Amino acid sequence: MRPGRNGSVSSLCPTADLSRPALSLCLLNASTRLQVLATALALGIGRIGWAPGVSHLSTPMLHVDGPADEPVQADGDIVGTLPATFSVAPEALRMLTGS
Repeated sequence: MRPGRNGSVSSLCPTADLSRPALSLCLLNASTRLQVLATALALGIGRIGWAPGVSHLSTPMLHVDGPADEPVQADGDIVGTLPATFSVAPEALRMLTGS
């Protein structure tokens, strides 16, 4: 998988970069059904990064708060509960990537 790509063929977070020590966030601000549909269509054609209501942020740490003990998923698996803090590891994990 290339950086900035989710499991499909579309680019979810085009600003993601494995060489930077930061988390790349793609925030979807869709408050109506029509906006959700437009965002889903943009994702389907690989244009989610530039869809209206989509913001990109980069941060070394992210704290997520919400109802206590609410499950947190990562890659489809439950990995913990809220509140949760995510950060960039100080030591790099060596990965093989294509050129």
